[in-house]
Parts: sequence; C-alpha cells; structure tokens
Amino acid sequence: MIRVAIVDNGTEAAENTRAIVEKRAERLLKKGKIEIHVFTNSKSATYELREGKYFDVFLLETKMPVINGLDLAKYIRSKQKEGYIVFLTSHPEFALESYDKGIRAYQYILKETMKTKLPEVLDDIFEQCIREEDQYYYIFNQYRTEKIRFHDIIHVKKDGKNCILVTKDGIHTDRTTIIKAKQTLNLPVFILIERGSIVNMEHIEKICKKEVHMNNGDILEISRANVQKVRDKVLQYWGVKS
Repeated sequence: MIRVAIVDNGTEAAENTRAIVEKRAERLLKKGKIEIHVFTNSKSATYELREGKYFDVFLLETKMPVINGLDLAKYIRSKQKEGYIVFLTSHPEFALESYDKGIRAYQYILKETMKTKLPEVLDDIFEQCIREEDQYYYIFNQYRTEKIRFHDIIHVKKDGKNCILVTKDGIHTDRTTIIKAKQTLNLPVFILIERGSIVNMEHIEKICKKEVHMNNGDILEISRANVQKVRDKVLQYWGVKS
C-alpha cells in the first residue's frame, strides 16, 4: 500500500494536486494499492505524524502559515527517515534549501510546470515504491502505522503475544507470532536461531559457542539443536568455508 500525503494551504490547490495524483495512480486505485490523504494546513499533517501515521510520499507547498513546508519537511524527517518529499510551489527561492540533508527532498516542482512535471515524477516514485514494497516490514494497528526497512532489522524476539523488532533506530512491537514474522521476513539473511528468536545475518559480528553477538551489542542464545546449522549458514553468508 502506497500512502500519499498532500499538504497545501488551500482546498482548491490541494484538490488540484489530488486530481493529478488520482489520474496518474488510476491502476493503483482500482487495485486498492494506494491511499491519498489531503491536508489543507500543515498543522493537521503534524497531528497524523505525531500519532505514528506513516506516508510514503509527501507533496508539500513551501509557503504555508503556522508551519511552512520546509519546517514541516524537517518534522517529517524527525518522525520517519524514509519517504519521498516533493515540493510543489510558486516560490523558486527555497529550492536549494529543500535539498538540505535535514530534508532530502526528492524533487522541487514549480506550480507553473506541475501539470507536466508532477506526473513524470509520480511515475518514478510509484515504480520505486512498488519495487521496494517487499523490502519492508509493516506494522498496522489502531494507534499507528510503521514501515521498517528489512536491512535495519537486527533481530526479532518473541515476547508473549507480541514480537519485538530490534532495529538500528530503536524497538518496535508487533502483535504477531514469531512464525508469521519469519514468513514476512522472507529473505535468506533472516534465520531462526531458536523458537523465539530471528536474527539478520547482516548484523552478526561473531558466533561464540552457543551465542550470536550482534553489532548493536546484543548477545543472543542459539538453541542446542540449531548451533551447527546456524554456524554453517553464517559462514556460508560470510563466504567462509567451514
């Protein structure tokens, strides 16, 4: 599911942008693979982000009252590192600032060229989102939506009825079983080291007897039955003959 947030300081401007997005995403809409959310002020968008809502694409005006587009983009990046930020504006003077490392805009489009330029940019973004879809772990519940890159997951452990995902940026909780989590993490780098623990071999520093040492400092125990199997898989991943 691709989630698009349109933020502009006027209903008419926002709806004009929505019309372009809907036309370009017609096939995705028919398949139920895209959601388009319109915010007519930047404050409303911050509320959604504060509640943990995730968006893949942000289409932002730069000149807005209360919180301008550049400051909103910085707030977005404080909440999520991923996501495509595209500025749609009549103000060319902010273009350089939009590519600052604290914002990392994908594109800066002047509204006078929007009808021709935006569809091309959307095509590229949607294609990349679809290609990347299987490289993310998604957590959905009534309180938040989270999207976690597989590469950033260090290990996953069972905790009662939940699974705890330990990542480079912190800890995330998903109400699911370890088996379902393993099915979602369908890349060979994820291996089960015991019934309640999955590790990402990308983040293993060493194996010591019955322990796996991860690069974030966590030390995890391998079940006795899995020690040789885990060791062989890790050595194979490292390209080392046992």
